[in-house]
Amino acid sequence: MMWPKKGEPLNEQEGKREDIRLNLAAQVGSLASSLSPPDTASLEQIVAPLSDALDDATGGWALSYANLEPEDETTPIGISFLATNIAYGLAGILLVSQGNSFLGALTELACLASFCYHYTQLKFGESRIVRLALLVDYIFAFSAILVGSIQLFNAHQIPLEALGGGALAITSLGLCWVWEAGVPYIVFHSLWHLFSAYTGYVIGSTI
Repeated sequence: MMWPKKGEPLNEQEGKREDIRLNLAAQVGSLASSLSPPDTASLEQIVAPLSDALDDATGGWALSYANLEPEDETTPIGISFLATNIAYGLAGILLVSQGNSFLGALTELACLASFCYHYTQLKFGESRIVRLALLVDYIFAFSAILVGSIQLFNAHQIPLEALGGGALAITSLGLCWVWEAGVPYIVFHSLWHLFSAYTGYVIGSTI
């Protein structure tokens, strides 16, 4: 890289400064590109075997999702729906504070994954990024459910609150598949968030 020399004509100095600026801008852009995260297509390729297996096993049903129009991430109903994920965050924090760190940490990760999925669902509608977010949501949700179920069956006594909360959670989730669009879906899926978070907390706090 050649810097302008003292005594050169002003127009030549300005030209060299412009060349230097463009050179630096190109180098910064190249560095930024190398540090940027992989795009959605790349991420989808990474998880393609799992998503393809789910599609094949369920005829495409597993990674389908509800159309929430006209609600989006900025409407009061959309914001309220996203806010119900806080229940998982609170449950996870309480479980960690009570010594059940493993289930508590998984619940926190499930909270983040669920929020990201529903945010993309509200914001993008029909998009492959929503399918990707849904797949990640499945991974963390089922991990938390599996660990919670193992802890429940290993418990000396199964709390009635866990059975009741679990029944309400499953019923709410089932109703999401009956009314799989718009506000009815949002209402029942919000109840799924609240009841499943409560159930997970009850199970984890009794171990």
